[in-house]
This record gives sequence, structure tokens and C-alpha cells, in this order.
Amino acid sequence: MSSLAEVKQWFEKGDSNIAEHVTNFSASLFNGITFSSCKSDSSVITKTPTTHPYIDMVHAQLGVAIGGNGYAAKSSDEIGRLAVSMMTDNWDSKLPRHVFKLKYLPFTTEAAFTSIKGKL
Repeated sequence: MSSLAEVKQWFEKGDSNIAEHVTNFSASLFNGITFSSCKSDSSVITKTPTTHPYIDMVHAQLGVAIGGNGYAAKSSDEIGRLAVSMMTDNWDSKLPRHVFKLKYLPFTTEAAFTSIKGKL
């Protein structure tokens, strides 16, 4: 995706070809079972320039835990735990907090789509 229109299309409608392929593949795993219905939804992987998630304070009352880099689903429990420890000012990980520091970019349309293009 390289434009706002393409991103909007993806989130609003997804890709019916991909949905059909995943449905057929899933059905093939359960031989002899008929699905009564299937639902698909679109998703996107957020990537950070550091390849680490951002788990950091934006200001004293706002923290973020974003940028899963394709690993957030299997790491979500720990990412959430680290976010809670950060918000309660009780960082208890052996991983140094600075590894997850938020990196700011000036906002422009180009900057917003730079990560989508994989150029960050």
C-alpha cells in the first residue's frame, strides 16, 4: 500500500480473494466438517524503525504500547505486563526500559506512509 486511498480501501473492504483463500484453507484442515459461516476482517502489521515495540510514556498521564512488528499476538501478554509496570512506575524487566523508547517523527502524510512502504 502506498497511498491513503489504498489503506482506507484495505480497512473498509479487505481483500475478498485473501478471505476466500483463508476460508478454503481452513476448511481443508477440518475434513468432513461444514462451516455454517465465515467472517473475515482486515489487519495490518505496525513496524517500528527499531524493530522493538514502543512501550513508553508520552507524558505523565499517557503511555503507549504500540508497534508489534508482527510479533504482538504472541507477545501481547508480556507487552501488556510491561505497559502496566511502566504506567505504575515499577519497571521490573531485565530488558532496559530505553530499548522501548518512543521515537518521534514530525507528522506529514509522507512520514505516515513511510513505514507502510518499509522505508523507515
